[in-house]
Amino acid sequence: MTNLLIIMADQLRQDIVQHAAYPFVRLPNLDRLRGDGVTLGECFCQYPICCPSRASFITGKYPHQLGMWNNQCRFPAEERDLGRHLAEHGYDAVAFGKTHAMAPGFRSVRYDIRATMGSDNHGYNLTPGREVGVFDGDEEDDCDFMAVRQFADYLASGREGRPFAAFLGIYAPHPPLFPPRRFAGLYSPDTIKLPTAPDWEAATKPAIQQVSRQRWTCLDETVQRRVVATYLGMATLVDECVGRALAALNEHGLLEETLVIFTSDHGEQLGEHRMIGKFHQVYEGSLRVPLILRLPDGRWAGAERNQLVEMCDVFPTLCELLQVPLPDAPHTPAGSSFARALAGEAEHRSCVHAMLESAQMVRTREWKLVQYTDGGGELYDLTDDPREWVNRYGDPSCEAVRVELTAEILRHLLRHPCGRFNAGGNGFFG
Repeated sequence: MTNLLIIMADQLRQDIVQHAAYPFVRLPNLDRLRGDGVTLGECFCQYPICCPSRASFITGKYPHQLGMWNNQCRFPAEERDLGRHLAEHGYDAVAFGKTHAMAPGFRSVRYDIRATMGSDNHGYNLTPGREVGVFDGDEEDDCDFMAVRQFADYLASGREGRPFAAFLGIYAPHPPLFPPRRFAGLYSPDTIKLPTAPDWEAATKPAIQQVSRQRWTCLDETVQRRVVATYLGMATLVDECVGRALAALNEHGLLEETLVIFTSDHGEQLGEHRMIGKFHQVYEGSLRVPLILRLPDGRWAGAERNQLVEMCDVFPTLCELLQVPLPDAPHTPAGSSFARALAGEAEHRSCVHAMLESAQMVRTREWKLVQYTDGGGELYDLTDDPREWVNRYGDPSCEAVRVELTAEILRHLLRHPCGRFNAGGNGFFG
């Protein structure tokens, strides 16, 4: 049986991994992984915040099916995640590092993340002079290096001869931006070209986005550059974690017996639309995630695929690649396997779906519609306006597109109805 290693970073932008943004960022191990595997450049998460996205990834279902409306919602105890499913088919399912408790079927190896963060603020610290910093402890005590070391120790233990399904959660580059010193000053703020946006853009956007926008615009440009530079340093920290994990597999003769997948739970605005973080919006920077698969037999090595895929498609794809049957109803994933797309044989989806607590989104290759529960919305022509600056929701010339995409949202919700009420929700179903 083939082993499985899932490496999931937190809040890592897809365009940084693929060198489309800030191409000077050093990612030698991810570059090597891409050369040995297949890269899917059009993968989208189902909700650009941690817990709903991870719950969707690990079950293959949409967040509204799980009642995962926000980060305060608990993972449904009755759901069967990938770890539990693989354990029932002979795998030792074990998790290291950050999971947000969204992978209960994986036996979790614990570590004290609070002592290894460098800051007691687990988000962006907007205290003047404390926006970025340095983890002053021993570098090897960084929480991410600790998680990788625990994974390596697990491989050395022998595992009683069973195949493993390992989930390795990397905290970086999620804030706080307090990496070890070697990564904190890796890139000079002077090299950072900040994203731009027209002055009129904010007036066309939903009012709820002003919160995230104010968190960025309250920083002066010097601080903004330091924030971006430190985030990029933490992306290189992620890369080193990937290298260490692959080296551990290779040391124990397991690399060519293991299916390796690298991804992130969601992206980050990093100054785009004059925002920081990922809340209250579904722009490309927050929705698009890196996705790389390295197969043991070397299939599709170095290939890049541009088919539209969703994070909830990963569960059924892994089942097909590992030759494990899908779970029976009611645990069958809503996503579908993109194994044929990996081979370059077929288009996978005509559109992808995502959501916020009070909105549903559909995105084709040409258009994106966000429909809010208060009756407002956003509509973008991605061909002419890939930066999503011009909201054409109220444009009469786009009415036919808006109506058709609204109908697609309704079809999506009918195909995948809400399966669980959660008191945390106040959106389409709550």
